[in-house]
Amino acid sequence: MGLPWLVGLGMAWASADVDALAWRAHQDAAARAAEAERRVDPQAAMEACEEAVAILPDGPRSGWCLERAAFLEARRDPDGSFEGWRALDRARRSRADRDAQRAAILALVSGEGVAEVTRREAFGWLADDALLFQRDAVEAERWSAPLAALTDLPDDERRRYRVLHARVLAALGRWDEASAVEADVLVLPNGNRLTPVQQAAQGAFRRLAARGAEAWVAAFALVAVARGVRNRPARLGPGLVPVLVGWTGAAATAIAWEASNDGLFVTVGAGMAVTHALAWLGGSGPGGAAWFRAFAASAVPAVVILALAWHERFEEIGW
Repeated sequence: MGLPWLVGLGMAWASADVDALAWRAHQDAAARAAEAERRVDPQAAMEACEEAVAILPDGPRSGWCLERAAFLEARRDPDGSFEGWRALDRARRSRADRDAQRAAILALVSGEGVAEVTRREAFGWLADDALLFQRDAVEAERWSAPLAALTDLPDDERRRYRVLHARVLAALGRWDEASAVEADVLVLPNGNRLTPVQQAAQGAFRRLAARGAEAWVAAFALVAVARGVRNRPARLGPGLVPVLVGWTGAAATAIAWEASNDGLFVTVGAGMAVTHALAWLGGSGPGGAAWFRAFAASAVPAVVILALAWHERFEEIGW
């Protein structure tokens, strides 16, 4: 009885050692695959993934390896190489200026012998670049429209390209078309989250509000200076109370929009001070024209809008 028990125990230990070694080899192969992909060496990545799956078909990294292998295989050029994919990846990761990146990717899509998936991703990059960096929605549509017209794509890829095209259409002011393209592939989110087209509409409204605020404040400043030159006010008039009130409003605004943004507080507060000075110069004190006092009061929210737009321009806040 003792000998068979010892033999069985020894076999169990040996099996455990073999399983541990296989598990380690499986993980090492998957790690090599990930490293090869970071180096933009698709062939080495696929070979390492094949090794990982062969060692442990049901291993913890087998599913990931199969997905990555399929991803890379779809980007293999007709001649069997990955030169197109490597060129696109190098261009996107390049530290060169944007014009050099764009030129490299344009050269890629104008050439022959590139995998269709690679060509589609290059089109997507060019559309996004034209929309966000060149601010040229017409050029962006040149690249996004062919992608949005494709129907036989994987769901995630088709969704990505149609949402991109919807953003382009929104930038062109074609809101109905943009909403229709987006709705075809996008499940509307729950809660207060906005869709990309809704975000674009919100951004367009805010840009319009900022331009209107700029015009309003400029008009107020011109009127105030003109009245000041003509009337030559002799005293401060309403005092510094409006400045303090404005500064309090600036603090409330900063906390409401972005509590950690001290720059917004300073900008709004400074705008309030300048507005007060212009109001005094134009004669908004006791006995001043009622219409000008109303004009000065209406400049206050315009100052807040301008401050928000200014800080958003430098990506300090998202309002």
